[in-house]
Amino acid sequence: MDPASLIPSPDTLPVHWVWLQLPLTLTTFLHLVAMNVVIGLACIDFVTVARSAPDSLPLRDDIVRAFPFTIAFAINFGVAPLLFVQALYGQFFYTSSILMGSYWLAIVPLLLMAYAAAYLAYFDKGGFGRGTLVLGAAALSLMVIAFFFTSNISLMQMPSSWGRYFVDRNGWLINTPDPALLPRYLYFAASGVALGGMAVAWRWRGQGPRPVVSGRFFGGKILPLIGADPDNIPFR
Repeated sequence: MDPASLIPSPDTLPVHWVWLQLPLTLTTFLHLVAMNVVIGLACIDFVTVARSAPDSLPLRDDIVRAFPFTIAFAINFGVAPLLFVQALYGQFFYTSSILMGSYWLAIVPLLLMAYAAAYLAYFDKGGFGRGTLVLGAAALSLMVIAFFFTSNISLMQMPSSWGRYFVDRNGWLINTPDPALLPRYLYFAASGVALGGMAVAWRWRGQGPRPVVSGRFFGGKILPLIGADPDNIPFR
């Protein structure tokens, strides 16, 4: 059967498409920033707790206090772009969501799991121990959700791959034929960790003296070239 038969007739837009595309681009950017910060904080906090290093307690506590609120911001920032993408590309977005419906419906319980884990870590006074499992569940849930979203966007952009629906109609369709699916997902995952680190750096800016790193970090080879003593140069 022709995959084009799965595309419904689009509704008529009441305004010029630019008036919907511009807010879609802006709100998507805001949502991506908030979402990447959430994923980054979850991964950083999980690694911090898994190390069980006592000197990382201030960082762990600071991230845990902000984690539930960043999830709430990411969810709220995601409402507007979801509405605009439905208005502009609904005939593709709705279809791709149905084709991978089993995964798409799993986003809600996964998000609730991440939200519950965030609050469990928030109220956990034990510091480490159980926090490793809790934050690991939160980070894993968010990474799986990110993969489902990436797959849905990939699927809606490639109607040519919808023909596999006629072989399996159970809603388990992942756009594996797309060679850019995995690199795109890994790009978002890496950017999430990067933005999470930037958020932590911004939060901790100006708090206390900056650490002094010895010039021996460069093996004493680079600084002498510019006439500097590698033992007495503080890098700030």
